[in-house]
Amino acid sequence: METYRGVAHPWLCDAMGHLNTRHYLAMFDDALHHYVSCCGHSFGNSARGFADVSISLVLRSEVKPGSLLTIRSETLKIGRTSLSSRHWMSDAENGEARAVCEIVSVYLDMVERQPTPLTATIVAAARSLLPDVQATEAGGPR
Repeated sequence: METYRGVAHPWLCDAMGHLNTRHYLAMFDDALHHYVSCCGHSFGNSARGFADVSISLVLRSEVKPGSLLTIRSETLKIGRTSLSSRHWMSDAENGEARAVCEIVSVYLDMVERQPTPLTATIVAAARSLLPDVQATEAGGPR
């Protein structure tokens, strides 16, 4: 599922002429918001929320200024109180893989600031976004 579409604007790039790491993470964070929304989480619900507890970023090829980018997201694992997701960044024009980010997010009771069980709605939606094994082994999203 596509969760992000954007541009590597020149002001997001560093002195070496490519997208700076901090901006990769911002794009993946935006994609994660769309992913959990598609899993049934409403950001208007201040009683529950997600906190990222682990982020792994692998840069596969350089992103130069002006590159058009897309991110597709999928579920890796569904826990009792957490979701693990993978987000694939690709060049929107030629489909070349640019980066992969894996994120573990814990569902929180925002008042108690403690993990809380995922809702049945979130579990069902996240399950529908589990990857096709063959596509994942080929190095990309389904």
